[in-house]
Amino acid sequence: NLILLTAPEAWELRQTLRRAAAKVGGEASTVLNQIPTEDSPPTLLRTTKFTAGFQALVDTYGVPRYREVNPGAFAVVLFPFLFAIMFGDVGHGLLLLLVALYFIVNEARLSRSKLDDIVAMMFGGRYVLLLNALFAIYVGFIYNEAFSVPMGLFPSTWHQPAATDG
Repeated sequence: NLILLTAPEAWELRQTLRRAAAKVGGEASTVLNQIPTEDSPPTLLRTTKFTAGFQALVDTYGVPRYREVNPGAFAVVLFPFLFAIMFGDVGHGLLLLLVALYFIVNEARLSRSKLDDIVAMMFGGRYVLLLNALFAIYVGFIYNEAFSVPMGLFPSTWHQPAATDG
């Protein structure tokens, strides 16, 4: 098997193999060949069903290299936040929330069935849709809009100054 290791990792592995061989009383020494290479080790990015959609978004721009910080963790909060700033609308956010909740509630059944390409993509990003919807509803209240129509929940506090003769 070929394993890519840095020099300190290779030294530590050699020491560990020597200690293990001495502990069991083995007479044959282990063989560890270090082959110089310019290849970088592959990146393992562990995901859950919640973070998989966000990681897929990040991976469309590029996979982080070995020992780089995974931007997928930041995308969990920043992507829905920026989406809400752009999309902030209570009505559209509620519709998006209903779609996301449908996918989440029927997750077991839908994961076993053959889905259309677009539906499968939306199902894969169901938690992205959920957070986008929640953030959009929140920002929609701040923007005071539902279906691009002002709701009038917060009346203006600006008043026309009285005309003065002067």
